[in-house]
Amino acid sequence: MTNEELNMELYKKMLAEQKRYKQRLMSQPPKEILNHTYEYTVREDILTTLEIHDLSYEQAEALLRSESPLADVFKEFKRRETNYISVVLDSMEACADAEIQKERERLEKARSTSIYPYPLGYALENGEMDQYRESQNLSIACKAAIEQAINDNYAYNRLNTAAAVQQVADMFGYNRMLYVLAITVQHKARDGRISDSSKRWATSVPVYEDKDDRGIDNNIQLVVGKVNPGLVDLFVQEALEVRAREREQQRPEPAKAASAEKPSILVRIKKPVQKNAPNISANKTEPEL
Repeated sequence: MTNEELNMELYKKMLAEQKRYKQRLMSQPPKEILNHTYEYTVREDILTTLEIHDLSYEQAEALLRSESPLADVFKEFKRRETNYISVVLDSMEACADAEIQKERERLEKARSTSIYPYPLGYALENGEMDQYRESQNLSIACKAAIEQAINDNYAYNRLNTAAAVQQVADMFGYNRMLYVLAITVQHKARDGRISDSSKRWATSVPVYEDKDDRGIDNNIQLVVGKVNPGLVDLFVQEALEVRAREREQQRPEPAKAASAEKPSILVRIKKPVQKNAPNISANKTEPEL
């Protein structure tokens, strides 16, 4: 008998042993079956390994002398299985790290994607619907994040404004967050719970009227509306203060200020609210709020 034939005989013997084991297992209650699923799976792996890799003639011959070679190999596997928990832990950590990396990439994309401030009609006419949709979806998500952050950080009649603002800024950055807040305050211009200073700031932010062909205002989707407007105002004030402090820290040295200064982007793109698509120059830059 050749080595290949001997290995085939061993495989057939182990396969018959596995079939008998399976029959006994299937006659047990479900709980008992579950207790042996690991053993069954490993035994299947042993069979697969023997199907792919031949043992030496002496090794195959030795195992054939056993009444239950498959059970013997499984016992040896369990005795050697000292690193199984570490393999499981490594697998869990690798899976978790991959998810963490995906989330980091998603957040980085959300923070780095520019605001598309122009209305739907302009995007349709200029073949920029992808940019419009992506920006609109991120702004809607930012609106929801502001509502969630206010709810998460409000307790005992007090809003932790610093934590709430940072929670949203970490996800979407200050430009998009302030853009959504400006639209919100503009739509709540008659609400007495919004401070005059917030309203004055909001009116300085250029926002195009964005109505679809049915006359529905798409900007409504960006209005923070599921929390108290007074809390929204506190959120706005904190966001503006943090942004002002950041800009102060980034201010260039006096000697370099003259060459570094340039007109505000907001001034360059600011247009009056129009009912039709705006007349926008080819130099389209994200508004920096």
